[in-house]
Amino acid sequence: MSTNVVTITIGRNIGHEPASDEEWQRFRSAIEWELEVIYKGTIYVRGNEGSGEWEEEDGTKVNETNAVFVAEVRSDVTWGIEHVALPQLAYEFKQDAIGYAVGRGTLVKPKEAVL
Repeated sequence: MSTNVVTITIGRNIGHEPASDEEWQRFRSAIEWELEVIYKGTIYVRGNEGSGEWEEEDGTKVNETNAVFVAEVRSDVTWGIEHVALPQLAYEFKQDAIGYAVGRGTLVKPKEAVL
């Protein structure tokens, strides 16, 4: 079975204002549900929080809390995550966008640098 690693980044704001604590937790739980239950993935990073800044078209800078999820999923489900699950969640939770990256993971072993 071929797998991919996906990274999903969600923001807390709805427009310029943070979502309520309850709504933020619902959004985070919905991402986990999609990854684990619907797409049978293994989550390695479960909504670690950080902060981000984005710029509106008029140049206004907006700060917000974000959460990052990293999971391993079967390669054949990445299309569904990108084109079905995430657009629906962005709509449901009133998001402008959700960050999504997909790729192959590998272990990098230590070795002496060759100069």
